[in-house]
Amino acid sequence: MGAEKTKLFGSIFLFNSILRGIIDFLLIPILISKFSYIGSIIITLFIYLLIGIISVKIYDFYKIDCLRIEILKKAQYDNDQIVDKSNIVKLILKWTNKSKFVLGILLAGQNSGLAVIYLRDSFYLYNGFHGKNIKLYFFIYSLIISIYWNTAVSGILTIKDLT
Repeated sequence: MGAEKTKLFGSIFLFNSILRGIIDFLLIPILISKFSYIGSIIITLFIYLLIGIISVKIYDFYKIDCLRIEILKKAQYDNDQIVDKSNIVKLILKWTNKSKFVLGILLAGQNSGLAVIYLRDSFYLYNGFHGKNIKLYFFIYSLIISIYWNTAVSGILTIKDLT
């Protein structure tokens, strides 16, 4: 990865991590207490959808594979015939040969937009939400992550109330 791509990747990853931390650990407890568990899921779902859409649009606008997702997709398409792949790409290839759904969940855990970038057809096209069922997958992954984090936080709040 070149210096510019590494810096861009670090910036995107850091921004996503900070934003997710704010949403998952600060905003969700407030939403659960104000709007209940279901209300919090719905609100965070819309927040995750918005963040994912913005992420995909920015990624496509700059047309730089700083997240190495396009290289990963190309490696899968070429049946692992990429010589210069990194250890992380090798590890991901091993797991994705078993299930694309699992990798989609892992990517959506950071940002649902990453799952869209990974699941859309072909590579290096930077074509937004075009592709077979991409919008549906995007919604499902966002919903799964929203339910997961709201359940986790709700469980923690319940345990805290019991002590």
